[in-house]
Amino acid sequence: METRDHVNLDEWLDVWGKLLETARALDDLPLWLQYFPKIIFQVINKSGSQKISKEELRAFYTMFLGIDFRVVNETLDSIYNAMTDKGKNPITYRLFKLCFANFLLGRYPHGPGQFLFGICSPQSLHCNFPIDYSAMNTPADDLEPYDPNRDKDHSRRSQKNA
Repeated sequence: METRDHVNLDEWLDVWGKLLETARALDDLPLWLQYFPKIIFQVINKSGSQKISKEELRAFYTMFLGIDFRVVNETLDSIYNAMTDKGKNPITYRLFKLCFANFLLGRYPHGPGQFLFGICSPQSLHCNFPIDYSAMNTPADDLEPYDPNRDKDHSRRSQKNA
């Protein structure tokens, strides 16, 4: 049996593909991978405050991941805003774990998990289709339900007869 101290890219991707192909949540992953976000969270949260600050995130990107300080300074506000919903939700372990799950299990390229280990691409900092959260904060009395009969003249949708 051949002994090697490395794997090639195809072998590496094959292992991750097998790990992630049936996973729907972090609990579906091997135990070592379930503990990984807690370890990374503790590495980033050097203050022990149980909330990752923007400065701790900056230090992680520059010192731990080795991303150029200028690049981090240019993008950190956008990244932090994406991960915290513009500062409304601090990066607690719960939120970090959700970002980690989005990083591993997200089906689409947009989401806060894409920034977990740095900057994927400058284009990803500007979302073409931002999520509008305003309906979540609107009182129920102010919401207007959609009525297809009433709203048919205001829509370009066509209905096919079955």
